[in-house]
Amino acid sequence: MFERIVNRAITSPKRILLAVTFLAVVCGLVGSTAVDHLLAGGQLSQNSESARANQLLSQHFSQQEMDLTLLVRAQAGIDDPTVARTGTQLVERIRSSAGVSSVLAPWTASRSMARSLISSDGKSALVVAAISGGEEWAPKNAKAIANRVEGTDDGLTVTAGGMAMVQSEIADQSQRDLLVMEVIAVPLSFLALVAIFGGIYAALLPLVVGGIAIAATLAELRLLTSVTDVSIYAMNVTTALALALGIDYTLLLLSRYREEARLCGDRNQALRRAVAKAGRTVLFSSVTVILALSALTLFPLYFLRSMAYAGIGVVAVAAVSTVVVAPALIALLGDRIETLDLYAPLRRRLKGKRDGAAIAVSADITQNFWYRTARRAMRNAVPALAGGAAVLFVLAAPVLGIRFGMPTERILPSSSTARQVAEAVQSEFRVNPSDVTSIVLSDAGSVGTPELSAYANQLSLVPGVQSVNAPDGAHQDGARVGAPSYVTGKKDAVVWLTVIRSPTIEAFSAPARNQLRALHAVPAPHPAVAQFTGQEQLSTDSNAAVLDKLPTVGALIALSTLLLLFLLTGSVIIPIKSLLLNLLALSAALGVVVWIFQEGHLGAFGTSPTGTLVLNMLVFVAVLTFGLSMDYEVFIVARIREQWLASPQTRADNAEAVARGIATSGRVVTAAAMLMCIVFAAMSSAQVAFVRMFAVCLVVAVAADALLIRMVLVPAFMGLAGRWNWWAPKPLAALHRRFGLAEESPHGLAAAPSSDRDESG
Repeated sequence: MFERIVNRAITSPKRILLAVTFLAVVCGLVGSTAVDHLLAGGQLSQNSESARANQLLSQHFSQQEMDLTLLVRAQAGIDDPTVARTGTQLVERIRSSAGVSSVLAPWTASRSMARSLISSDGKSALVVAAISGGEEWAPKNAKAIANRVEGTDDGLTVTAGGMAMVQSEIADQSQRDLLVMEVIAVPLSFLALVAIFGGIYAALLPLVVGGIAIAATLAELRLLTSVTDVSIYAMNVTTALALALGIDYTLLLLSRYREEARLCGDRNQALRRAVAKAGRTVLFSSVTVILALSALTLFPLYFLRSMAYAGIGVVAVAAVSTVVVAPALIALLGDRIETLDLYAPLRRRLKGKRDGAAIAVSADITQNFWYRTARRAMRNAVPALAGGAAVLFVLAAPVLGIRFGMPTERILPSSSTARQVAEAVQSEFRVNPSDVTSIVLSDAGSVGTPELSAYANQLSLVPGVQSVNAPDGAHQDGARVGAPSYVTGKKDAVVWLTVIRSPTIEAFSAPARNQLRALHAVPAPHPAVAQFTGQEQLSTDSNAAVLDKLPTVGALIALSTLLLLFLLTGSVIIPIKSLLLNLLALSAALGVVVWIFQEGHLGAFGTSPTGTLVLNMLVFVAVLTFGLSMDYEVFIVARIREQWLASPQTRADNAEAVARGIATSGRVVTAAAMLMCIVFAAMSSAQVAFVRMFAVCLVVAVAADALLIRMVLVPAFMGLAGRWNWWAPKPLAALHRRFGLAEESPHGLAAAPSSDRDESG
């Protein structure tokens, strides 16, 4: 397959490039409208208790799972007749807007309920509108309404907030962050590529591959929106991952091409060898990443499935472009690929054949920095393994205290109006709509007022409950205290109660979770069935939906990784080693994220720590990190195996193969990691906290993997294991000989090694 591809690239590069250009333009046109069809939701479970409760609230009480909370300020006071008249007109404008199911405001609510909607100083009020459309369309509906009513008019100043506006502002801010990231990442990546490759033409190759991957994936996402829901956050992943993998894969191919060109002196033959060897590695590596990302489609939340769609598209197109488009460009450029070479004067001065670029291979490989590093790690294998593992375990320790929550207004920058509204509500009002838990009793037609009152009294005794509102009134400390102070109702055998949480209990904290469990433990009046919803219940349900699938997803990723690495190496030891080291690196990266973004160290990298992390984003970044770690593992193990198969396969040969494999791939892996870190570090400019968390996690993971795992722990382990690295039971060895994906040596797979026959490396 590779031979046919490269021969066509050599003989007909212009045809290939014209065809690819045409396809890229078509994809660009199709994908240009993707952003208009992507949705801002995907983080709530649609098959859960909270979803069923929200459905009952929508059917019987015109309530929705998302609200638009308007903060209305009036210097004359909310009770001023003129302000009341203007406020009533505002309510009517909102009520007549598309997507509004109901409106709660102090000028139209009962007197007892109005007090909860007016600030302590009497100069501010809350207007809470239930917005239809679910998490998919409610943010857009809320934004349209906010655009109509925000501002100052006739003595009222209106500012928009609430859950729907928070989601809308997160989506909008993410798109602005994406543009900033591109402005930072592309120029910096290009400059770094010029420094690494030594030439401008060569540096453009990865950007071409990345650009094609972006165009094709955006077209894929646009087409997918016609058959399924796709999250808008997939856009951010598409751009960053396309640039990173375009650089990663093209760097591997071009470095191998230059190496082969120096060895054989014939550029066409060098291109054939490079595509045959590096192309195999690229495609194999891409399959490992795709299989890891495809496991995300098993989750019930379309946020995670969207990340899988984007990631799979990017990886597949980047890999295919690397083995099809990049060879055609190299063939078309010919010797010109080395023109505009910044290192040419230096090489002429040194009169050597050694490439001055950072990915060159030293004439004497034993003097190579990576060769010496690998040898040093093997000579001190036990201390290297113990020391490296200790560092990673220390970094991973904070993971033990990880806590999960939902995205709130605090992940937005302080300039966000939705965040400003939330902070004002928290400090100025008796009731914060975000702190309300709704309890919906179905089949409650035969339940009388005394039973409902007794149930509300029991709920009000739960620690941390400020009040419980039932149809018969407000309840505090086990007794009815007056008329309802917040929304409640009874209709068609369905009863709606609202529980106001004390402002001293922080959302998603351990006391909040304990309170929710205690509320659940209060028995509902027979024969009614209680279903809960609200911020805390939504978070609990969404996290449970992810955590329920996590063991299955993890097992599938682990099994596919073990199988693919076995097919590549023919060993059972190397896949297990790779899996364990990758998990260790991933744990270390997640530990750093918890330490910074949950616990607030290092100023939380300019964000406002909430004491929790968004589970959906953590799962995605964990899977992606694992896949990228396997990327580097394949790069290095493929070169080590290549050296091993060409040797007599003694223990000393194993050590030499490890050192030479790392020496020939270490420069590429380090350069690729540096460039990938540049791309992901550019994402840390994002103003949305969980996107910044995503960037920091990937930077830490990639850096630790490339510098500590691959350059220290891998050689230390493989040096210590000796020929056992390549061992497999006879049935599996036979299976690999038949179905293995790597080239075989005349020696075949290693037999079970003797313990001390060969000299140690």
